[in-house]
Amino acid sequence: IQQQVSIDETPNKLLYKKIECLIEKMQEETSGVPIKTVKSFMSKIPSVFTGTDLIQWVIRKIDVEDTCEALHFAHLVSSHGYIFPID
Repeated sequence: IQQQVSIDETPNKLLYKKIECLIEKMQEETSGVPIKTVKSFMSKIPSVFTGTDLIQWVIRKIDVEDTCEALHFAHLVSSHGYIFPID
């Protein structure tokens, strides 16, 4: 007997839902990652946060074992296009 799997129940879809839930928590004004405006040489870049702030937030808010695990999570979120690094 072959079962039909809903598109909403695929492993990738479940992973993306979990990441999106965490992104929403990261964006919360009071308990999320601190957002700043950064001055560059000739411009200002709004709505940014530092990698350090993100890693500290992940360690505090998500029950991770160590900094390496938090860094892996941040890389995963970035590689899937939810956040973008700037120079």
